[in-house]
Amino acid sequence: MGFSVSKDSYFMVCNGIQERDSFDKNINFEVILIKYEVSTEWIGQKVLEMKKTLDSDKIPAKTDSCQNCAYIETASHLLGEKVD
Repeated sequence: MGFSVSKDSYFMVCNGIQERDSFDKNINFEVILIKYEVSTEWIGQKVLEMKKTLDSDKIPAKTDSCQNCAYIETASHLLGEKVD
């Protein structure tokens, strides 16, 4: 759309502080912002790939990094069914 987009992004990291002697129904956090320079050049092509997948009649191949695939595979084992 022609808008200028900054390459600066930030990760907000929150870590629970563990130095206390007791929990007392309270957790204190240390919050840190980490600046990171990103590349956005790949996003347009990836959106087109996702649209193509959504418009397709074919189910995408299972991958080891897909949480949905892992869920379906685990559920199928529990139900005694085989999923390809």
